[in-house]
Amino acid sequence: MAGRLRQWRQQRGALNINTVTPRPVFEAGQLVDLRPDEKNRAKDLIADLMIAANGATARLLAGQGFPSLRRLLQAPRRWDRIMALAARHGAWVHVDGAFGLFAALSPRSEHLVEGLELADSVIADGHKWLNVPYESGFAFVKDPSLLPAVFTSSAAYLEDPDDPRPTWGYLGPEMSRRARAFPIWATLRAYGREGHRAIVERHLDLAQHLAGRVDEAPDLERLADVTLNIVCFRARPPGVPEPDLDLLNRRIGEAALVDGRVFFGTTVYDGRVAFRPAPVNWRNRAEHVDLIVDVVRELIPRFLS
Repeated sequence: MAGRLRQWRQQRGALNINTVTPRPVFEAGQLVDLRPDEKNRAKDLIADLMIAANGATARLLAGQGFPSLRRLLQAPRRWDRIMALAARHGAWVHVDGAFGLFAALSPRSEHLVEGLELADSVIADGHKWLNVPYESGFAFVKDPSLLPAVFTSSAAYLEDPDDPRPTWGYLGPEMSRRARAFPIWATLRAYGREGHRAIVERHLDLAQHLAGRVDEAPDLERLADVTLNIVCFRARPPGVPEPDLDLLNRRIGEAALVDGRVFFGTTVYDGRVAFRPAPVNWRNRAEHVDLIVDVVRELIPRFLS
């Protein structure tokens, strides 16, 4: 496998996003295999990549943690079937954990990441729920011996890649980099598992509190269940036609940023412009998420005249 990965790197070069073809894993409840033309193409590749669960922030609007993975687990043995499909085609199974990986910390949300250990690689971002600066993403790889085969550079003055002692420059694309792991080590050392579990669970509570405030408001509409910490909602005052709601919510989102009392972004969920506040800061309290609702409702009348 290590030789195949090195050969793949040499033949394919840097990954071009235009060569990545999104394919649904399940359609109408049935596992989707490769089409005949895709199977023929796969024969020409040294290795293929299957992203079994994409946890990028934009895909987490419903607070699902790992939306794809969660759907897979709703039916018996789906995750096993995905792994079998990947094995049949020699695919590498990767899970983009974004911030949802930290759902594993709490008994209340750990079910969202069941089966994660079967993946070949998993990544997550430390700058979200670990509350450390940017440039602190990290990866877990099932077989770390594969990494030097891809990233090692040969030169007489560099360490022998077969040396049993790890050479950090051989484990990623950068030979020279600063100690990005230090902030992660420091926060884990300071708070530990229990401290970070408390942070995650407090944010789960805040998200439910915010969802309750939205549901109580006659001029707001929640668009998705809240299973983690993201609350997806929009302004929907009575009497405003559906075609006009997108523009209204974009204007409210822009005005909220100018107002400055709260900070949250807009997105498009299920074809509708919406807000997606997500408590992750260790200092977030109930009064902060209450202010989100108060500010949105205060801004609505400004754009109705």
